[in-house]
Amino acid sequence: ADSYHWVGLGAGYTKAQPLVQAGWAATGAGGLSTWIETYYPDDPIGIQPAGLTINQGDEIYLHVAFAANGSIGYHFIDYNTGINKYPTGQVYSGMAPDGHVEWIPEKAGTSLANFGEVTFQQSYAGCAGSGWQALGSLAGLSSWVMRGVSNDILCSPSAVSSGTQFTKHM
Repeated sequence: ADSYHWVGLGAGYTKAQPLVQAGWAATGAGGLSTWIETYYPDDPIGIQPAGLTINQGDEIYLHVAFAANGSIGYHFIDYNTGINKYPTGQVYSGMAPDGHVEWIPEKAGTSLANFGEVTFQQSYAGCAGSGWQALGSLAGLSSWVMRGVSNDILCSPSAVSSGTQFTKHM
């Protein structure tokens, strides 16, 4: 079955505060693709190809930036091939971030794929006035539990430590 991994900034409730996201998709047939999107309800553009061809087992770097002035930026690196891509996403007049940040693994359908263990390295976040900080040192971070349609726990990742590297057990 298809599965998707993506990073998003914003909740995507309105065109003024969209969800700016990027990631990769894996098809059940073994195909892989990278993509970007500026999403809000009734988004006319939708997902756009990011232009980076990846292979199963590749180590991928993904950076998504959404500044207070409404500018966005995407950066993909395939560490196995050394290829860098900076795709250009859709920007709407007057849009701004709303403070939501998320990393999502998902699978189409009702059951979550077994993603095993995912290690995040060099995990930093930044905002105006604070500069880049280790993800685990930021206030407001929370652990989460993913539940299925019957409210059963599908995964319960480990907490984020104070450093820049952490592992999520799915």
